Amino acid sequence: MSDSPNFPPTPTSTPVNPSPLAQMQSGVDMAQLQQEMAALEGATSAAECGGGGLSSSQDAVVQQLKQLSSSHNDLEDRYDEERRALEEKYEGLYRPLYAQRREALAGEALPGFWLKVMMEDEMLGSVITSKDQECLRFLSDVRYECMEDMMSFRLHFAFRENPYFSNSELTKEYKLEEDDEPILEHTVGCDIAWKPSRNLTVKVMKKKSKGKKGPVKTKTTPTNSFFTFFSPPDIANLEMGDMDEQEEEELQEIVQSDFELGALFREDIIPHAVLYYTGEIDEGDDSDYEPEEGEGDSDDDFGEGEGEGEDGEGEGEGADGEVCGEGVPLATGPQGAAKDEECKNQ
Repeated sequence: MSDSPNFPPTPTSTPVNPSPLAQMQSGVDMAQLQQEMAALEGATSAAECGGGGLSSSQDAVVQQLKQLSSSHNDLEDRYDEERRALEEKYEGLYRPLYAQRREALAGEALPGFWLKVMMEDEMLGSVITSKDQECLRFLSDVRYECMEDMMSFRLHFAFRENPYFSNSELTKEYKLEEDDEPILEHTVGCDIAWKPSRNLTVKVMKKKSKGKKGPVKTKTTPTNSFFTFFSPPDIANLEMGDMDEQEEEELQEIVQSDFELGALFREDIIPHAVLYYTGEIDEGDDSDYEPEEGEGDSDDDFGEGEGEGEDGEGEGEGADGEVCGEGVPLATGPQGAAKDEECKNQ
């Protein structure tokens, strides 16, 4: 064993003998090795591209198929353009018919026409309370208009003068975006100018204070009403991430149901109102619809407290809301809510 110090290799102390790797390479045909490496890289590249090492004739077929696919995409674009033009044409033909219907119903020729129409639909009728019915007797017309993008739409509900609110018209707007499927971007309701003690969307609970001379306390709570339709659900919290999974699912269901109701007016109630009025409408799969617990005209869900429930009070407590955020897919629904049917102003 040498007594010389064991220094690490340096440019001056590194042995001049070839390393084991260099000795191994000296016995290998480097040209052949490079060819094999190039072949391996080519096979890997073809596999990554999905070609699986295609021959030249096979690659030619692939290129031909790609051209056919491109031609198909061009035809789809033409189809969308022609379909839009065709639907615009027929929406223009529908509008005079709706105007003539509005004139025929003027002056209460058929009292309560739109109330009866709405009550004939099982899903819609389940959200209309007995108090709502009295108010909806003043509904004189329901129509829709499509927005500039030809997919979003706004509903218009015209009312005669009534003892419930001062609005002559209530509106509900649905803004949609086209993706792989229709996406609901936001929904806008409207303010309802309720007259004193006539707000149908709230319930006032009265409770006497302890002692005979104490003031009567009141508590206002939300109640079931069709008119909450004009207060769209707010899904902004979905984007903020402040909700747990269950809360998000519940809100998604509410938003989906709200859109289905809007689409019901747009696609069925408005175009085929008279068939609902006469009871001749064929609702198809909707005949299986069952109201969920808590829907309808029951007041049993509302808080405890002594005293009688009365009609709501206060003005301007109505509906103003906006749904915004990442959007809600609208792929299903008993009324065909997922259709991206285009239209034009009624």
